Amino acid sequence: MRHFSFSTMLYAALIILIAACSKDPLDDNGNSTQGLKLECFHEKTLTLTDRNTSGVDYIIDCGFSITSGSLIIEPGTTIQFEDGASITIEQNATIKAVGTAEKPIRFTNNGGASPSWAGIYIETRGVGSEINHAIIEKAGVGNSFGQLN
Repeated sequence: MRHFSFSTMLYAALIILIAACSKDPLDDNGNSTQGLKLECFHEKTLTLTDRNTSGVDYIIDCGFSITSGSLIIEPGTTIQFEDGASITIEQNATIKAVGTAEKPIRFTNNGGASPSWAGIYIETRGVGSEINHAIIEKAGVGNSFGQLN
């Protein structure tokens, strides 16, 4: 009998430990409550969606760049930038950040009152980049070459 009780307690403790270590907490509707950290370098099209209806969808903590393809940002998406971070659209890439009046795209800092992230650099030679119905706030740290803020 003791062996069964010990095994049951061990199994229950393991389940609780796994549940407590979840990397992406969910709200009451099953949506993520934390932003997803983006890798800094992309060589092909990347689509960012409104995956967290109650807050930040993505976090950028570096000089994020895309070298080819498109950075597509869907309506309602919020991107939070850590201090000094930026987005650079390289020569063979485009950005399509098209929100709506009801669901604008939001580019913002990590919560401080003053500007702390660098901005959006568009260095492409291609055509087709578009930013529309977007809020770009608390940016402007760093140099201003090619910067949209």
